[in-house]
Amino acid sequence: MFRDILVVLGAKGVAASYALSFARHFEAEVTAVWPAQYSAFDAIAAAQTRDDLVVGEEQAEEGAARTLEFVEQAHHFRVKAHTIAANDFGRGKPRNLPHFARGFDLVVVEQPTPEQHAFAGGLIGSIVSGCGRPVLATPYIQKDPASFDIVVVAWDASASAARALGDAIPILKRSKSVEIVTVANGKADHGSPGGAEVVRHLARHGIHAAFIDIPGGIDAAEMLLSYVADSGAKMMVTGAYGHSRLAETLAGGATRTLLDSMTIPLLMSH
Repeated sequence: MFRDILVVLGAKGVAASYALSFARHFEAEVTAVWPAQYSAFDAIAAAQTRDDLVVGEEQAEEGAARTLEFVEQAHHFRVKAHTIAANDFGRGKPRNLPHFARGFDLVVVEQPTPEQHAFAGGLIGSIVSGCGRPVLATPYIQKDPASFDIVVVAWDASASAARALGDAIPILKRSKSVEIVTVANGKADHGSPGGAEVVRHLARHGIHAAFIDIPGGIDAAEMLLSYVADSGAKMMVTGAYGHSRLAETLAGGATRTLLDSMTIPLLMSH
């Protein structure tokens, strides 16, 4: 059950509003953090200069504005909310954001815009690979509040897909339609549960699901994105593939493609 949610405030502000609308479904509390201190990732990639690692006044002011906006949104949604100011992050709390996120049930992040991809993409990668919690990424174009009417679960019988499925059960219980989707690529692990077994497992949780096997293509992630666009799905659930080397990258090509091109919220577990 999601009772304690962390939202990483983003440039577009959609993660905050989506997290608050999501929290209402679960009577959850939401804590917001503005990760200004992670400007180091962007600075290293962009300039390789020592002075660029300092968080400037402009970033601090932006963080304060985003935090205030979040508080106002929380009041509107009538959700109990908490904030962590950029300057206070690390005082009595872990300085490492992925480690800090381990103390929550769910982490909500915002898909990076093309302009901020170097920094935000690395930040999301470090959170997904290092927090040990499900991460819900919202498209930066997201306008609608959280909805679970149709949920697509990407299933490839991997350990991360199984973890994502388990993490998503509270959401699936609230869904009107659950679709277990496999992209046929000839690489299935025949010793692992297939779609029919997943449908049976969910039935024991009181969740009715349908299994759909779609033809494989050049890129499995692109096939999934095409399918969810046609299905009217409101959320996709998937395992995340990557590693935590340098705590800033996701190595999995499929995961990167989904994060880059998603048009609906994406629940990931690693």
